[in-house]
Amino acid sequence: MKDQWNIQGVLNGQDQHLQDQLEIASEILLSEIKYFTPVDEGNLLSKNQKEIIDNKQIRVFNNAIYAAQREWGGVITAGTGKKKAKYLSIPIHKLSKGKEPGDFDDLFLIKKKDGEMFLAQQTGKTKRSIKYLFVLKKSVRQTATPFMRPGLESAWPKIQKALK
Repeated sequence: MKDQWNIQGVLNGQDQHLQDQLEIASEILLSEIKYFTPVDEGNLLSKNQKEIIDNKQIRVFNNAIYAAQREWGGVITAGTGKKKAKYLSIPIHKLSKGKEPGDFDDLFLIKKKDGEMFLAQQTGKTKRSIKYLFVLKKSVRQTATPFMRPGLESAWPKIQKALK
């Protein structure tokens, strides 16, 4: 009976081969998505995840709260997040990038004739010596910055080549 197959051993070997292929494909996929992910403070990049489900499927996702907004774009409106603010404060100066108005002690409001509003900081003794740090808006339209879709498209030929 030396010629008789050990069918369970063959099936286990096939399962392991499939698991190895899924692992290779998922690593390529995650790598490509990371390549296309826009880098802000690294939060979005660090939230790219992968999982293999039932040794049959690969699932890639980004669990950053704003990932879909970056992928598809859309309108961001004041007062809809954790903070119920009347206005969004958008940094417009290198000193305010990555900061909030509360990080500054000496900001004051400038409202222009056209209704546009800014938070600014006095830098000298004259009225003209000010830095505009934030613009205030009720809402803004964020353009899409896709990273998942381009990552998937870029990964597919690489996965095919790797699994031949």
